[in-house]
Amino acid sequence: AGTAIPSANYVPVGMPDYTHPQVLGFDPQEARRLLAKAGYPNGEGFPDISLIYNTMENHRSVAVAIQQMWKTHLNLDIEIANQEWMVYLDTLENRDYDIARMGWTGDIYPGIFLDRLVTTGTSNRLGFANAEYDDIILNRIRATGDADEQMALYTEAERILLEAMPLLPIYTYKNKFLAQPSMKGMPSNLASMINWKYIKLDPDAPAWEWAPSAL
Repeated sequence: AGTAIPSANYVPVGMPDYTHPQVLGFDPQEARRLLAKAGYPNGEGFPDISLIYNTMENHRSVAVAIQQMWKTHLNLDIEIANQEWMVYLDTLENRDYDIARMGWTGDIYPGIFLDRLVTTGTSNRLGFANAEYDDIILNRIRATGDADEQMALYTEAERILLEAMPLLPIYTYKNKFLAQPSMKGMPSNLASMINWKYIKLDPDAPAWEWAPSAL
């Protein structure tokens, strides 16, 4: 519990100096309208599709939740299925899927997430291709040395991505640490990196007081 932050953005929540575009939201009524406009009123005639995930209990829980939500709000029946990791990677690389879950982690720079989704990106398993997006990432960001302008361009790139909707963000990962109360000098950071050089143990901290067992 408490190890995820709900998010409708691809770039993680809390990215320093970055402004997240507000594009996606939870709107079942609009979703039903668009479904009917596409020729599937109340889900009637919608093709059989499956959602696959790599074997892990929390991934299964998310898949089941999506399956139930789509049934409740859109009257759609989707199949869910799991695959072991190496098989799953082959499936993604071959783009042999309808819907698939995937996560990505990186450091504190939005390019770690957005750069990989250019048309020729080696880890672009979505088949996403957008000329304006590519121009922003490959040319315009590299042409400026202004950090604020770079961040604004990344925001525009993420807006293009979310409007095209080749992916549906669900949550941002969040880490928890159990620390002895005497530990000092470990500032938190988005990359969850621990620099042991600056960590000290306070010998006067109450945590070191010995309490004999009553047993």
